[in-house]
Amino acid sequence: MAGIQAAGVGSGLDIASLVSQLVAAERQPLDARLNRRASAVSVELSALGSLRGALATLRDAFAPLRSTTAFAVRSATSANEDVFTASATGAIAPGTYDVEVAGLATAHRLASAAFASGGGAYVGSGTLTISVGGNAFSIDVPADGGTLADIRNAINGATGNTGVTASIINEVGGSRLVLTARQTGAATTIEVTQAGGDGGLAALTFDPNAPLSGGLTQTTAAADAVVRINGFEHRSASNSVTGAIDGLTLTLRAADAGSSHLLTIADDTATVATRVRKFVSDYNATARVFADLQRYDAATGRAGALIGDAFVRGLEGQLRRDLTGVVAQVSGSDFTSLAAVGIRTDATGQLTLDEARLSAALAADFDGVAALFGGEEGVAARAYGRLEAALVGDGPLTTRTDALNRQTREISLEREAVDRRMESVEARYQAQFSALDTLLAQLQSTSQYLEQQLSSLQSLQKNRD
Repeated sequence: MAGIQAAGVGSGLDIASLVSQLVAAERQPLDARLNRRASAVSVELSALGSLRGALATLRDAFAPLRSTTAFAVRSATSANEDVFTASATGAIAPGTYDVEVAGLATAHRLASAAFASGGGAYVGSGTLTISVGGNAFSIDVPADGGTLADIRNAINGATGNTGVTASIINEVGGSRLVLTARQTGAATTIEVTQAGGDGGLAALTFDPNAPLSGGLTQTTAAADAVVRINGFEHRSASNSVTGAIDGLTLTLRAADAGSSHLLTIADDTATVATRVRKFVSDYNATARVFADLQRYDAATGRAGALIGDAFVRGLEGQLRRDLTGVVAQVSGSDFTSLAAVGIRTDATGQLTLDEARLSAALAADFDGVAALFGGEEGVAARAYGRLEAALVGDGPLTTRTDALNRQTREISLEREAVDRRMESVEARYQAQFSALDTLLAQLQSTSQYLEQQLSSLQSLQKNRD
């Protein structure tokens, strides 16, 4: 607004104060109305933001539970974990297996003869070509870079080297260059050849077809793991064995040829119970948000930001029905609702879990419980679909939030309009009071002139008398 400079010159009135008070009085109801609207919009936006956050968290928690894989889990127990351990998925049925670890997968390892001078010993010059499992790379060894340490560094730094690690081991008799395949398995055999130079690199060659003809000695052969399950042999390039039985992974730790050890696959009820507890806990966290937003405290008269909101009340009811309603597609199972496995809704809208009943249900029909939660029409899938529909980009939450944001922008524009209007009001009052001040100044001047004239007449009359 334009500044008001001073009190009236002719009238003595405090024009600045009068104009300010009149403008403030005219502005106050307009600001109060806009402030009420802005506060209501802000509260509703905040409440919808809290609801959106809670729903998104619950949706993300339910997302991985929409498959029976999340519930149809198996435990795998080895009778001798020093020999092997195991893990299993729902793809393998419960049962027992005899497992023999006939041999471990090993990485090919070669060692040179001992060089008495250590890593600084000169070996030779030329080109050294190293092949690991058929993938070859070469290094050029110059005469001034042909020490044991130089060759080790060149091998490890070679651009094409993806399969072998070179190291120097110092022993009593000197230093040896050791080449080790980075991967285990029979297919990762190392072969080393040399060409050109002074011929000294022959001390570092190895032919797997004629292992005694080169300068390197094989200290560990490249070998696949050999495991027998119920007498049937399976080979693996790694000591982590997959594929022998669908859904089973064996981690081999030690060879024990000729001895079988029991592997037991069972339904993992402990893991499923933990996931069910989390399912209940995640829902209850969202239920508390619904309750807080719709709460009314009779003692204080305080109401939740979305109390009586039809959308919120409807969404809460639909979500509860999705969870607690009957799942008709669970064929052959007695567990067609959460209540059947010990999950019920209390008076506050929270889910409660009867641990004993859940344990009994898992023991009686493990796969039926898994289907109840993770089937295509299971409670997790139904609830996830409901939440996704509420949160989708053009869904009701987004529509309402967008509408409230538009109101916020409209209120801001109205405030600007009020500012402009008050500037006009202030200017009008300023002009009116300035005119009044001028008029009063003129009247005061006229009054003073008349007083002077009357005083002069009185003096003239006295002089005549």
